Amino acid sequence: MSVLNLDQKLTVDNKKIVQIGGEEYELIFNDKFAKLVADMQLKVAEATKDFDDDAKLEQFAKKEYAEQKEQLMAAFDKGKVVVVDALDQLLGEGEGERLYKYYNESTQALTALVALLNNAANDAVRENKAKNRAERRAKYKKNH
Repeated sequence: MSVLNLDQKLTVDNKKIVQIGGEEYELIFNDKFAKLVADMQLKVAEATKDFDDDAKLEQFAKKEYAEQKEQLMAAFDKGKVVVVDALDQLLGEGEGERLYKYYNESTQALTALVALLNNAANDAVRENKAKNRAERRAKYKKNH
């Protein structure tokens, strides 16, 4: 009986070294990564849901200044905690806060950073698919 070696037919290169905030990290763009990013996005959306459409903004505008400030500051704080926690899980404990300081205490910068990482993960998947397709074509041309 012959052995069909699928390892030769499947290339998975989802490990990348990325430089962020002056440090290098080896990341694996796998299901764990995708779930973490998706969870972070859901939590950020939850934190900002009171500001995501015109009707909600109209209701917000009717509130007193103190209530507006409290609600807005709470949303900012929750968003920061969510993104910093996600980066800690991705890069290591304390890295989220280090990057928050590195990027001049900007939650928006950290959110953009996670989006860039997610784009890199998507690119890695596309590269794997293209590489596998090219390898199959090359083998087909070689045999025909």
